[in-house]
Amino acid sequence: MFAIGTDGYIIAGLLPEISSLSGVTISTAGQLITAFALVYAAASPVLASLFGNLDRRRLLMLSLSVFILGNILVALTTLYPVLLLGRVVAALGAAMFTPAALAITGGIVPPERRGRSIALVTSGLTIATAIGVPIGNWLGARIGFQGVFWVVAALSLLVLLTIATVFGPVPAPPAVSLKNRLRAARGRGVPATLAVSLLVFTGAFAVYNYIADYFDARTEINGASLSWVLLAFGIGGAIGNFTGGILSDRIGTRATVGISATALIVSFATLWGAGDNAPVAIAVTVLWGVSGWLLAPAQQHRLMELGGASAPLLISLNSSAMYLGMALSGAVGGLMITTVGVEQLPLVGIIAAAVTLTLVATAYGKRRVVDASVEERGATEQ
Repeated sequence: MFAIGTDGYIIAGLLPEISSLSGVTISTAGQLITAFALVYAAASPVLASLFGNLDRRRLLMLSLSVFILGNILVALTTLYPVLLLGRVVAALGAAMFTPAALAITGGIVPPERRGRSIALVTSGLTIATAIGVPIGNWLGARIGFQGVFWVVAALSLLVLLTIATVFGPVPAPPAVSLKNRLRAARGRGVPATLAVSLLVFTGAFAVYNYIADYFDARTEINGASLSWVLLAFGIGGAIGNFTGGILSDRIGTRATVGISATALIVSFATLWGAGDNAPVAIAVTVLWGVSGWLLAPAQQHRLMELGGASAPLLISLNSSAMYLGMALSGAVGGLMITTVGVEQLPLVGIIAAAVTLTLVATAYGKRRVVDASVEERGATEQ
């Protein structure tokens, strides 16, 4: 998860170099983020159905092999079409790996520790933002963006070899068709929960995807110095992820998501109004990381409450919703830059968080378990 998180988030800090070397605009380069996220969102439930009968250990190994291939493609070229292809291939690997890892984790712990256990696995992503992305950005200033993707590919290969040698077989759960995966998403409370993930990731990543351009324009922080900004976001994200797991267990998921959305509004409003002041902007970036990553474990926990036996299906769909939000954020952020300027990007985050808060207050719903027979019907169909 650390390798996948570093790969997914580091590109935001490398966009200026990628734009320059590939001969495209910053907003066009940003569509590499959109392509990765969009393919992940669309492919995750489809691939989960196609490989539903595969032993989980083999699935993790297959997904990492595809992921490594995508990163090697990016590391070999500066041609924009090939870079785009590499991001698509890497997204396919990540789309297979992440939902499987989260579903395995959520299924082997008692309900009262589910939030913290999911947070432990998703911490690979937040540690990536805290450590992997700043280090990757620092390395990018010295060995170029292609060197960074070689490092990610090597790290992923190490993980693949570790899984192959020390990870025991994990039987596949009952296979479920794509039709029944989508049926599970219609359970009471589930559409609103997925919509929350979509909204928050759209708003938060509209700024994060173009963080290098934004901080360069507002504070003149750029190049290797941007690593400090990315480190601030990552530290906040790590704190938010673990806090989100604890709060979900103690005060409930609805309250935790409400706190997340409220804090995001404060973060982006401050960043928009006082973003010219570098110390203030960096401090707010920490709060932005905390408030945004509060959401992830709360949402996973919520879907396990709602889904019962169908929880793994809903987790897969939630991953798709998150990455669809990232895809939309790349497109919306690029449009904002070309129309009203990069300085206005926090407005997207404010609007998305405000809509999220309204949704949580009116439609998030109370706990209700989805019919567990969804999985049984899926297994019969298969």
